[in-house]
Amino acid sequence: MAGWLAKEQDGKEVIFRCKPRRQIWYDNKHGRWTDEKTRYISNNDFWGTDHMCVEHPNTRIILPKGTIFLLTGKNITWNDEPIKI
Repeated sequence: MAGWLAKEQDGKEVIFRCKPRRQIWYDNKHGRWTDEKTRYISNNDFWGTDHMCVEHPNTRIILPKGTIFLLTGKNITWNDEPIKI
């Protein structure tokens, strides 16, 4: 079974079951990773609005600091892509 390691903007180390993507908050200071897969369903109701459905929950697990280095031998930052293990 594979996992994906990443470091968030505030320094938290996280692991995911699926490949995550960056999620940046409005203030651009609290970026984090997420693997929530969303899809948009067009709803032909009276208002003609679109609705978002979440296909599965976020599998993000916060790890103790230093775990990524212990597992990979690499120091990564928020700017680096996730590492598959």
